[in-house]
Amino acid sequence: MPISRLADDSVLASDGRVLHFSVERFLRDIVLGDCCFICGASPSTVEFNNEHVLPRWLLKKYKLYDIAIKLPNLSSHSYGNYVLPCCVRCNSYMNTQIEVPIQEILAGGVEGVSRHVRTQGPHLLFNWLALLFIKTHLKDKFLRNVRDERAGDSRSIAEAFHDPVALHHVHCVARAFYTEALMDKTAIGSILVLRAKIRDHFSPFDYVDLHIPQSMLIRMDDVCIIAVLNDSCAVVNLFFEDVKRIEGRLSPVQAREVLAHVAYINTHLLERPRFLSEFDELGPQRLLAQVPAQAVLDENDEPPFREFLTRVCGPLFEDAPYYPTMIEHMRQGRMGFLFDRHGKFQFDSMDFKGDENE
Repeated sequence: MPISRLADDSVLASDGRVLHFSVERFLRDIVLGDCCFICGASPSTVEFNNEHVLPRWLLKKYKLYDIAIKLPNLSSHSYGNYVLPCCVRCNSYMNTQIEVPIQEILAGGVEGVSRHVRTQGPHLLFNWLALLFIKTHLKDKFLRNVRDERAGDSRSIAEAFHDPVALHHVHCVARAFYTEALMDKTAIGSILVLRAKIRDHFSPFDYVDLHIPQSMLIRMDDVCIIAVLNDSCAVVNLFFEDVKRIEGRLSPVQAREVLAHVAYINTHLLERPRFLSEFDELGPQRLLAQVPAQAVLDENDEPPFREFLTRVCGPLFEDAPYYPTMIEHMRQGRMGFLFDRHGKFQFDSMDFKGDENE
């Protein structure tokens, strides 16, 4: 397909689509501007509507409209109103190309997701996860960091917490369904598809992400998906021996502890991949990375693992009478949920007496 490269290093297809947003254009039009985050169109030129950050089918299935998500500034926002502007055409195309097939895959439970990744590869799933992540953190630019205007802080959550340049690769991946870009294996991050417990006394749904280590968790019934978006699979290689020790289904807090582990590892990688896009007029765009020869952890332990554990697991127990004690134990590095003191997987995590162990 004939392409043209603009002065700012963005790339256009012959049909007018923006195949690649340069960092400069990404910051101007998407992060700071009001253009459609998929195609880049201005709301002055095409019709816009609201795109739910979590798709409607998820909100409906798990009755999430009145449930709140925890934001980076630790305030809350209901999922029902958790939307951002998107052009109508891209909204519809996103649904047919991503949401409908993902919904069908997830209908098969953890076995269906595992089978899809095994037979078809992780590309579609990774595209969907990147979409969730980029929508979550683009939404932050519409939300005040301090809601009380009298405080004199007019920054958005995005301005207070994010490095927008770090989102550029995630944005490229999130648009792959639109640009028809091929994702090289080096452009795909770590993905863990794990078995989750189903119990009457906890929610069948959970979503949490950590914006700096670009790590995320989504749990739906018996499916738990944990991903790192910017590591070229370095994290899963370093964490593989621990994953092998997970012998049963994960409780909600165990799933979050896995997220804490992968976020910690990703934060402490000594060398990081360098992501890029390649273009060939005779073939499609390719997303790929220059990857370090070996995944190595930095010996500097700051921030320590216990900070990640407290950040992601603590909120599950905010209403419990023992919350202060548990938080203190996590902060001191004296509490974990995945393995016992002998290193064995804890099968009865968050179970009541009489619950079936799996």
